Amino acid sequence: MTFAQRIHQARQTISEFVEVTRIGMALQNREITAEQAAAAVAGIGASEVRRTDLDLASH
Repeated sequence: MTFAQRIHQARQTISEFVEVTRIGMALQNREITAEQAAAAVAGIGASEVRRTDLDLASH
């Protein structure tokens, strides 16, 4: 893997992390539902999130 490819991969990973954090904050602030959060996380290609994890995060 070239240096440019590694930089691109790192940027993408950071971007996904920031997006998942934003979704988590919206869930915690009750701006979105657990179903919406699960769909948003799935939409960015992050690892699958269980409904029980989302319910716990929203309380």
